[in-house]
Amino acid sequence: MTKKIVFAAGGTGGHLFPAAALARKIEKEHPDIDISFMAKGLGENAYFDRHFPFYDIPSGTISSHPIRSLRAIVQLASGTRAAMKHLGHIKPDLVIGFGSYHAAPTLAAAAWLRIPYILHEANAVPGRVVRLFSRWALWTGTFFPNARGKLQGPVRHVSIPLREEFNHLPSRQEALDHYHLDSDKITCLVFGGSQGAEKLNELILQASRDLPRTIQFIHFTGKKSPPLGAYYDEMNVRAYTAPFEPRMEYAWAASDAVLSRAGASTVAEALLCRVPPFFIPFPFGQDNHQEKNSEYVVHTVQGGQMLRQSECTPSILRQHLQNFLAPDNLALMRKNIDTFYQQSKPKDFYEEVIATIGS
Repeated sequence: MTKKIVFAAGGTGGHLFPAAALARKIEKEHPDIDISFMAKGLGENAYFDRHFPFYDIPSGTISSHPIRSLRAIVQLASGTRAAMKHLGHIKPDLVIGFGSYHAAPTLAAAAWLRIPYILHEANAVPGRVVRLFSRWALWTGTFFPNARGKLQGPVRHVSIPLREEFNHLPSRQEALDHYHLDSDKITCLVFGGSQGAEKLNELILQASRDLPRTIQFIHFTGKKSPPLGAYYDEMNVRAYTAPFEPRMEYAWAASDAVLSRAGASTVAEALLCRVPPFFIPFPFGQDNHQEKNSEYVVHTVQGGQMLRQSECTPSILRQHLQNFLAPDNLALMRKNIDTFYQQSKPKDFYEEVIATIGS
């Protein structure tokens, strides 16, 4: 008999990219499983994989502003009713939630209808939606082991689903040729996650002016940023720039280090590809979760470095990057990442999901 899974996932690429990677793998390996998505704003979301059928569900986020909170409560109630209607029609065997308020009404509807669901929390500090719904979940999968203490109910240490292409990375030379870069230079990848980061763009442009010319850059600026290639050319710095890269496996394969925000998917990709990260965490995230993600890599894995945005000026960043990008330092951090990854490799989230829906 055909089984059905509904993905409760929306919002940023940090939620949607892992959900889509998991959905694609389930579809490939188990074509008899029907998959659909439910969340707020999927029809207009640039990060959503429209290969899958979906249902737009109203939602809202509670804030300190009373009028906005009242409006959000109305939207959440409306979304929960809509999700109950759709779930009642689909009759899924399992709902998989990836957090964020975009998915909250679908999870609330699943809990009310007693439809089994599991959750995935990719950050070191679980979000409010995952914390709330973990008490009724079959289990919650966490990428960072220290997230367990913030959750109720059963917890499993699992991977973050990544696209299939990450299992077959190109060679370093092939990736460098793809970007027309030099093989004898240290390559630093710069990007701000799925939404870009104007502050990172500004900092690295100014800091790179006085960095050694043995360092070159792959810089993805975000779709809202102006083109930056001319600025690198003016400074005589070798660089490849683009607003966005749909084939990130090439960028990771070409890179010796990465300067980035510290979203969970970025952390997972850096560790998997053994690319030491220099994190400047987004300082306004919920519960400061990006700083916690960074601290885990810096202190537990001993595979990267972190600098808070409030402490970061172009001159300070330049000084830190010169030390960070030293070949001996990069080699040591790669070794530490490899040791950690081999010793504490999490369970495959895909395999845990298939075992759950098959049981």
